[in-house]
Order: sequence, then C-alpha cells, then structure tokens
Amino acid sequence: MISADADMKGSPIRTRQLEPLAMTVATPTRPVRPVPSRTLVRPGVPAPAPGPRTGLVRLRVSADDAQLRELSRREVEVLTMVAAGGTKHEIARQLGIAPRTVASHMSRIYRALGARNAAHAVALAYGCGAITARRQPPAPMVSRREREVLAGLAHGLTSAQVAWCLSLSSETVKTHLQRIYRKLEVSCRANAVDAAIRRRLLAVVVVPGAPAGLRQG
Repeated sequence: MISADADMKGSPIRTRQLEPLAMTVATPTRPVRPVPSRTLVRPGVPAPAPGPRTGLVRLRVSADDAQLRELSRREVEVLTMVAAGGTKHEIARQLGIAPRTVASHMSRIYRALGARNAAHAVALAYGCGAITARRQPPAPMVSRREREVLAGLAHGLTSAQVAWCLSLSSETVKTHLQRIYRKLEVSCRANAVDAAIRRRLLAVVVVPGAPAGLRQG
C-alpha cells in the first residue's frame, strides 16, 4: 500500500503496510456492482474478496501492526481532540500548552501507531482500542463513492492518491470531500474519519495476523 516516509516535522517515521480494503456498499434502489480491483489497491496487491452487502466500509488492520507502542494519557487526549476537529491552537489553549507541544505530541503519535497523518492515526487508534467510539445517530445518506473516499482518508491517503485509486480527477475528489464534510458536519479529515466510525459508515477490523513480510518487528 502507499506509505509516507516522514512525519509532520520531516523526520523519518516507522511506516506500515495495511491489508487491502474489503468494501461493498449497498444502495436501496439499485444492485451492488462489484468493486473494481483498482479500488484502493496498489499494483501487485490482490484485490479484496467481496464481503457482505452491509453498507459498511471495512478498514482491515493486522493485529501485529495495530499498535507499535501504547499511547500516553496525554497523547490519547490530544488525538481525541484532533478527532473531534480541534486545531493545533485550539488544543493548545484548552490544555494550557504551546502549539509546538501539540505538534510534538502528534509526531510521537504518528510514530507510535505507524500513521501517515491525523486521519490515519484516528482510524488506527480506534483499531487498537486507544480511543473508543462515542455512538451517534446514523449518518444521512452517503453515496457509495463518498464512502470509498472516506475509506481512502482512513488509510491516510492524500487527495491525489485517492483520485488515482478510484480513477477520478482531483477536483472530483475535492467535491466528494466537500459533500462529506457537509453531510457529517465535520471540519477536517481526522474529524470525518472519527464521525464515520461513530456513525457506522466505517469500521476498523483487526485481523488475527498477517504474512511475515507485513509484520513489524
């Protein structure tokens, strides 16, 4: 899968590979079409097997890679506030710390979870149980394509990478993101992933193991 090699300060971070997404999104008015093999799968990675027609998008994470080290209480606090849509300066004011300290905490969170960015960190934190879902009412109607874009955010992909994986233009992905933000009433990608998990659009599934080549070690 696509991975990044630097955190928000530009220093190397430990990266991980995620298993391909298994997704089928049902619609009430038309049959579910098979998911193209190119959907969020890099060349050389087998296409995911079709799953049940539940409407959930499932992000599969190996149990061995779900967490590289346990997050501290302050790191969990910072990440929870990021997931709720807080900015670096807002979090700094609420916690009585400097914005650069918030950025430092996020860098350590990325290394601890092997995350590419804040949205990816939120998904992985749910997967390893570092943060738990606060249930909310089901989301309004979100299209199949919008759910696929949400899955890309949870994988830590950039807009350009999501566009490539879904055979869309960057402008189309931008339009989907705007609709997602409006429907879920969120302000950023980490907030969108958090809301998608809490409103049962996205599920992080920890699988028992992974091939030896995918394990951290």
